[in-house]
Amino acid sequence: MTRTTSVLAFLVLAAIQLGVPLSMIVDREITLRQGHAMRFQTAPVDPYDAFRGKYVALRIEPENIIVPPDITVSVKRPFYAALAADSNGFARVSALHISAPADGDYVKVRVHWHSGTNAFIRYPFDRYYMNEQDAPRAELAYGRNSTRTNRNTYVIVRLRHGNAVIEDLIIDNQPVAKFLQREVSAP
Repeated sequence: MTRTTSVLAFLVLAAIQLGVPLSMIVDREITLRQGHAMRFQTAPVDPYDAFRGKYVALRIEPENIIVPPDITVSVKRPFYAALAADSNGFARVSALHISAPADGDYVKVRVHWHSGTNAFIRYPFDRYYMNEQDAPRAELAYGRNSTRTNRNTYVIVRLRHGNAVIEDLIIDNQPVAKFLQREVSAP
């Protein structure tokens, strides 16, 4: 192989290695700017596994859905959950599909277990990343406001062509950053 060919091969490989993560970043940013925003209700998380690293672990509802009789559920393959807003403005699964729907909001989900017509799904977003110094306080605030008796948290997720990006974590009707500022400034 000549020196020119080696250099050209190196440049092509470098372009590919830079292009893949760059395209992922661009796709995420386009989704945040142009995606349709939907609110997802959160649920309490086991406090012993609620915070791993520098993010807040989230549990998104609804996780238990009814599977149409014409769909064979398998935990090994992805499904597409078509989404619609309920009467309170929170996202709900309106249908489960084997392939991506042609229109409307949807997200790729995994079925973790199923029994008869019921399936337990997991959304591809279950972590809210934030500043490492604020994350422990956010975790505590999330835990206090996401209990069986106090359900006062949700996430705003931007959806575009099956991509889902968490825009913000809302605690007590405020973005988490404002909520934490209010806690610090409270006497």
